[in-house]
Amino acid sequence: MFANWLRRESFQTTGIKKVSGDRKLFPEEWYFILALVGALKESGIVCPILRNYETLPDRVGNDIDVFIPRSELKRAEGIFKKHVSLHSGVLVKKYQKDTFMAWWVRIGNAPLLHIDLFNGAFFWRGRCFELDESVSETTREHSLGITVPRPSHQAFSMFITSLIWGGFYKSKYGTEICQLLSDKEELRYFNGMMKTNFPKAFPIPFDFVESPDARLIKEYTKNLRGNLKWRWLRKCNLIEMYRVMRFWWWEILSLWNPSGRWCLVDDSMDVSEDNLLISDPLNLYGAVLEYSYQKESALSWIWFRLRHLQRRMARNELILVKVPLKKIAKIFDQVGGYPDFIMIGNNADTEFISKNGAYFQYSTEHTVWEKSERKRAY
Repeated sequence: MFANWLRRESFQTTGIKKVSGDRKLFPEEWYFILALVGALKESGIVCPILRNYETLPDRVGNDIDVFIPRSELKRAEGIFKKHVSLHSGVLVKKYQKDTFMAWWVRIGNAPLLHIDLFNGAFFWRGRCFELDESVSETTREHSLGITVPRPSHQAFSMFITSLIWGGFYKSKYGTEICQLLSDKEELRYFNGMMKTNFPKAFPIPFDFVESPDARLIKEYTKNLRGNLKWRWLRKCNLIEMYRVMRFWWWEILSLWNPSGRWCLVDDSMDVSEDNLLISDPLNLYGAVLEYSYQKESALSWIWFRLRHLQRRMARNELILVKVPLKKIAKIFDQVGGYPDFIMIGNNADTEFISKNGAYFQYSTEHTVWEKSERKRAY
């Protein structure tokens, strides 16, 4: 009964906004990318751009994923930092997990550029389903002067990743996969990888150009994950166990010290994520999510903080928690209630904020308080 009370929804999700998006690539950014890729190659590091390279050098998508073997990650990071400095750039934020190291950089006067040094292209929760060497040994040179993966590898990565990491496969992915596999040899190689790595999930129960229903996607995702776990158990040894433990260690670190941030908001105000642009550009985060919190008790707040808020911040998301003004001070004093931002009306009582001494105020259309004790990202 007590567990059911805790699980009862104490909030409403009012909106979510993806903040990254397609934009024009500035010339200085393209010169930086070419110089970075060239320097990595000269150092003997195979570094194909996994996806989002199709519109280069005119436009860039959500991010640029550069594949880096795990053994070369530290060396690649040093080269990356050096070239940011050489191109009059600034390292704005770093976000690292087991399978990637994400950087937000500003080159010259350009907007923020999001680059992932991706070392876990074929891992799921520490379990490997394809060797990194299969990418690095079959790359091809693109006419733009960059290295890209073989089309069948790109299709395989897109298909499996979109399913195994959350079942968000969409028909638009199917259309792109069809284009990548239009050559019969690439299709044969793709089917070979599927059959070798996921024998119990092959053949695929739907066409790529279809838009399969959610139930079929859910069942097939379970099949893929079950197949991978079965393979992992068959070859389980100390190295495989270490990889899984390493993945969960990074997950715990992300929960303990999340990259995302959160803001406590007076729900009577007409505010949005745009009001926080005075502090950080929004595309530092993967998404902006709005919650309307309703409960009174400290226990339900702690549950909400640990189960929902902390988990979202660990995904590098910016969370707006909207509550009535009279409840803000109460939540503020509860365990784990100190937000990164507080947004309240200009005439509201701010004594409960001022007495903490850890916040400073912006003079804007809405009063925004921000934590003054902020850690550097790198």
